[in-house]
Amino acid sequence: MPPHLSEAYAYLGMRDGDLPLTEKYAKSVLSIPLYNGMREEELEYVIRVINNFDII
Repeated sequence: MPPHLSEAYAYLGMRDGDLPLTEKYAKSVLSIPLYNGMREEELEYVIRVINNFDII
């Protein structure tokens, strides 16, 4: 989801189509949740989900 369309930024009053490049990238980029301090079980979960993902 592009940030400007998320609930957190609803106060901006932006709509679908307002930032077409951002919306295009949001549909084609995979954002992987990784950060310093993740627990081992969290990393394993991310790896498991990615490995189970089917590309159409």
